[in-house]
Amino acid sequence: GQTVIHSDIPYIYWMLIGLIPWFYMSSSIVSGAGSICQNLGLIAKTHFPIEILPTIAVVKGLNSFFFYARFISYIFYQSRFFSYI
Repeated sequence: GQTVIHSDIPYIYWMLIGLIPWFYMSSSIVSGAGSICQNLGLIAKTHFPIEILPTIAVVKGLNSFFFYARFISYIFYQSRFFSYI
């Protein structure tokens, strides 16, 4: 069966904490795969390390990840989230 864990922390906080990494990982995977597909001509015609393309996409995604992490941290601070802990 399933175990239910009761907590004083509201569900919205748990959801936001999970959504930020999810959006980052999802967009990194999609843009990394898309960068390989878009640059097949470059990869096929030159001796080019293919690992660079997805890595660039992942690093570019960190900018939005840290922005949203700071934004959510500010919301948590303003709503006194840390008083629940």
